Amino acid sequence: MTLQQFLAILRGRWRLAMATMTLVVAAVVSVSLLLPKKYTAKAQVLVDVKGPDPILGLVLPAQMLPAYMATQVDIVTSQKVALMVVDALRIHENPVAIERWRDETDGVGSIRHFYADLLFRNLEVRPARDSSLLTIAYTAVDPSFSAAVANAFAQAYLDTSVQIKVEPAKQTSGFFTMQTQALRDRLEAAQSRLSAYQRDKGIVSADERLDVENARLAELSTQLTALQAQTVEAAERRKLAQERSARGSAGDVPEVLQSGLIQQLTAEQARLEGRLKEQATTFGPSHPDIVKLREQIAEIKSRVADETATVMGSIVNTSWIFTQREAELKAALEKQRAKVLQIKQVRDDLAVLQRDVENAQKNHDLVAARLGQSTLESQNSQANGVLLNPAVEPVKPSSPRVLLNTAVSAVLGGLLGIAVALAAELRRRRIRSSADLNAAAAVPVMGVLRDRNARPSRRTRAVPGARGLRSALGLRGRPPALSAQHHGGVETHAFAPTLFDALPDDEPHTIPVPPRGTGGDSATAEAAAPARSAAATAARKQPLGRIMVEAGMIQEPAVERILAWARQEKIRFGEAAIQSRLATEAQVRKALAYQFDYPVLERGTRGVSDELVAAFESHNPVVADLRRLRSQIHARQTDPSGAHGHRALQAIAVVSPSPGEGKTFVAANLAVTFSQMGQRTLLIDGDLATGRIHELFGFDNRTGLSAMLNGRILPGAIRRVPDLRDLTVITSGGEAPNATDLLSRETFEHLLTSFRKLYDVVLIDTSAAAGDPDAELIARRAGACVVVAREGRSDFDAVHDLTADLEAIDVSVIGSVLIRA
Repeated sequence: MTLQQFLAILRGRWRLAMATMTLVVAAVVSVSLLLPKKYTAKAQVLVDVKGPDPILGLVLPAQMLPAYMATQVDIVTSQKVALMVVDALRIHENPVAIERWRDETDGVGSIRHFYADLLFRNLEVRPARDSSLLTIAYTAVDPSFSAAVANAFAQAYLDTSVQIKVEPAKQTSGFFTMQTQALRDRLEAAQSRLSAYQRDKGIVSADERLDVENARLAELSTQLTALQAQTVEAAERRKLAQERSARGSAGDVPEVLQSGLIQQLTAEQARLEGRLKEQATTFGPSHPDIVKLREQIAEIKSRVADETATVMGSIVNTSWIFTQREAELKAALEKQRAKVLQIKQVRDDLAVLQRDVENAQKNHDLVAARLGQSTLESQNSQANGVLLNPAVEPVKPSSPRVLLNTAVSAVLGGLLGIAVALAAELRRRRIRSSADLNAAAAVPVMGVLRDRNARPSRRTRAVPGARGLRSALGLRGRPPALSAQHHGGVETHAFAPTLFDALPDDEPHTIPVPPRGTGGDSATAEAAAPARSAAATAARKQPLGRIMVEAGMIQEPAVERILAWARQEKIRFGEAAIQSRLATEAQVRKALAYQFDYPVLERGTRGVSDELVAAFESHNPVVADLRRLRSQIHARQTDPSGAHGHRALQAIAVVSPSPGEGKTFVAANLAVTFSQMGQRTLLIDGDLATGRIHELFGFDNRTGLSAMLNGRILPGAIRRVPDLRDLTVITSGGEAPNATDLLSRETFEHLLTSFRKLYDVVLIDTSAAAGDPDAELIARRAGACVVVAREGRSDFDAVHDLTADLEAIDVSVIGSVLIRA
């Protein structure tokens, strides 16, 4: 369902919706007036939420405020507070209250709990939205009782909040008292164990002794590391000396080479050997100097050998000394390490004992602090709120609130009314818009007709100075700027002349069927119609002023005045006549209608009904809708389905599902518009039971279609409409007892065949199709039809079934028409 369909349903069912809403509002107002008056008293309590705790000094976080206020509301509405209110007001001791309790419970249960639950029914507790204010409201028939109960609840809440803090604090204080004594005993035992251990171990300061021993251990470790390096180096030198000594090259040992004494002896030996060599060239081997030099050289070699042996022995001794010292340092290091470990063990044991004492002391101090806090809390009698505004006896009743109830009931009643309207629409769907009609009939909507009583809008009404009037009014016989032309049966005019009665110069017509003309060309039609006088044709070609003078609308002097005004203002004659107030707008329209040869009627003419709006008013929006519908039918006069061999659909039945949907109005006004266009038009009233065509045109109904179908073509059965030259009407001829049988005869088919040859357009009004086969019989004889539906009245399923039935019997449904309510 679209929004447009929804609004259309509400527009069509607004009476049902309004009736439903009225009933709901009336019921609510009646109940509100009959209900007893009640009074509401309010007490306000300021809850201390963000203030510091008097004991701990803690502040409640801002994010906890909503939960805290919700908890306070739950406290106020708790059973404990309600029982305190009952006891404070002594309700359970009141004889009337006792009697009521016995009547309602037969004396079963507690009277205190009974009235506590009863108080909750009229109690309302509301926390403020952005503050810590708590409103306690109580509603009762007696204003003094409501105020007393509200104040009692406020005081009971404050007392309960104190009890909630004090009673747990007392229990906590007793618990912490016992725990403090037990922790004190544990602390004393731990301290005794620590003292005994220090006494047994002789520990004064374990940390200082450990530092000294650790330093000595580090020193020994450093010495051992250095000695081990020296030992390895001495062993390497000893090994090298032994290897060189074994090869007989002890003199190559680095220690030997580095010895100063050996270096001196070697140098002395070299010097003596040089002298010996030098003197050997002079003296003989036995020379005393040679002998002495050899002895000295031998002595030096002996000393070098001894010194070398001494150095080699020193290398060996050094390696052995380092090895001995390494072993001694290792033993001392191991001993020192064991001593340090022992001291660490003692210190660890001591630390354990010290931690036991510290833990015991800490626990004792913590429990002692909580004991002091709980002791203070158990002695605190301060509530977490204060009674800011006590409740007073209300003067005005709080309920029933007639205005509020009425407003709410109006809203709810409106919604219920909408629901009822939608339910009624779903139960029986109506045609509400052109979209609904298109969906129901499954054929294009050719036109939407407004209510025939609709008045012209400012945009369409021809008023002085309007653009349409300026284009239509002529001066000195000058033709209008835009004229009505017809091309191929489709209207292409930009201006349609006004629909007023032409001047009475036509001669009476005696021929039932007008001669075939050429369409909408008025000049050709006049030449082809012998009944029209040449004088009337010439009169229409006169200037507009002359036509108005001859019609007696204005006098000759007025024409000059109007022409002068028109020249001065540079406007046309007709507009100048209206502005100068020498002629009325209606008179100008009459003259234009006559000048354009547009057949119209004047209201009250020969008993013609005002329902024929197309014959009287051009400015009515319905007439514009009828012209558009006429153009649509003209465009469809060739059968698009091919069922009729592409011949002209001159016979068109106007059908509708139910009576009162406007098919007669559409048929009659369409016939008028076709005749005004110059089409030879025949309108047949096919509703032989309740036809109204004769009433619309002011004819008697003594003879008509029923007599013609019965084989009796009496004089006056086919009638021309006076002043509408191209319109012929056949009335129903009175109610026939066998209407269906008459329409089923071949006579009707022969008549329609003859009418198709004589007329350009044949329109047949039918009876309602619901429960009557006459409409389908006429549509089948005609071969084509237009379905008419009324907005808000026509049934959706009925329109759908009608179009389906017509298509099933090979009737060309060329389109549909919607009449707005």
